[in-house]
Amino acid sequence: METSLKSIMRRISFRKKFWIEQATPPAELRSLISQLHPLDNSRGLIRIGPSGDGGYLLPDDLDGVVALVSPGVSAECRFDREIAERGIDVYMADASVDGPNISHPRFHFEKKFFGHRIDDLYTTAEAFCATIPRCEGKDLIMQMDIEGAEYGIIHSMNSDLLKRFRIIVIEFHALNQLFANYSFQFLKIAFEKLLENHSVVHIHPNNCLPTVSAGGFDIPPVMEFTFYRKDRAQFSPAVGRIFPHRLDADCVAENPPIALPMCWQ
Repeated sequence: METSLKSIMRRISFRKKFWIEQATPPAELRSLISQLHPLDNSRGLIRIGPSGDGGYLLPDDLDGVVALVSPGVSAECRFDREIAERGIDVYMADASVDGPNISHPRFHFEKKFFGHRIDDLYTTAEAFCATIPRCEGKDLIMQMDIEGAEYGIIHSMNSDLLKRFRIIVIEFHALNQLFANYSFQFLKIAFEKLLENHSVVHIHPNNCLPTVSAGGFDIPPVMEFTFYRKDRAQFSPAVGRIFPHRLDADCVAENPPIALPMCWQ
């Protein structure tokens, strides 16, 4: 646990909505958020998984996908099971558990974290995907919820591997750190790397934490993003789209719902 004065003050400042670090220039923050506005796609969206936490909206384009790569194994695995029931093998990795809490013949599990090295505890995304049989040159999808480690994993992933993912669903954490310039630069690199070959087609705020507002911007700290590879569909601005989407559902039933703020639309 962090105990330094700086880390304590940082946590206090985030709760009180002011920042010790230099604030992100508004123009830079606005520019990044505008690049992340969800676009409509010509294939539409479907919901996979339960109505609540663990369910996600994906483009209706799963035919030909050979595997789901799923770092981070939750107690809620119905998303993975529904993917498996569509004939897609599911490859899971998480060193904090002994495996998923439900079984399926198409589930494959490795007790390791995704990281930047290969040892008894960690594997890299490249090494993990290399173990998937008969997938060379074939399309994959990824669903990643790893409690804040997602940024470093994206930074470390080979761009050629990222291109192989037709659809990428990521729950991003600590997005309120976009307000602090040092953190903003770190997060920005991850988003811009994803945007090289993918477009955002959906964002859903997780209502586990309230929205943080400052300088005319509203940022839910935790949001689910769906990225779709640009060669798979036609994309257009989501003019007139209503948020939340009719297939969206609150992640935490007992908390107030959170709509996607206007600055993200």
